[in-house]
Amino acid sequence: MDGSRPFRLYRDRREAWIAGIAAGMADYAGIDVRVVRVAWVLALIFFTPPAILAYLVMIFVIPSKPDDLYESEEQHDLRRKVHLSPGDALREARARMREAEDRLGRMETAVLSEEFRLRRKFRDL
Repeated sequence: MDGSRPFRLYRDRREAWIAGIAAGMADYAGIDVRVVRVAWVLALIFFTPPAILAYLVMIFVIPSKPDDLYESEEQHDLRRKVHLSPGDALREARARMREAEDRLGRMETAVLSEEFRLRRKFRDL
């Protein structure tokens, strides 16, 4: 990454209808983009001049989301979880670590078993 911060407000050009403002806001807030788009339409209906001005300012102020911001979709999902609900992300990480520790313990037991040694000796013959 080129110094970009993964969870800041970006314009999401890939999900854009106009300039990606609504898609970027939805991604940042972790909500459905349709909700943000409906909010923008309502703002345009009831507050036309300020809404248009705000949208135009956001186009120039909010940077576009870099293509290489995340290495994978899994990394994006993890960053979103940490950003939106750090407690849930920490619980999930602890659960994954326990699972990995359990698997490692089972592997260690299998490798250190007498049966494993015997099979290795037969393989080496």
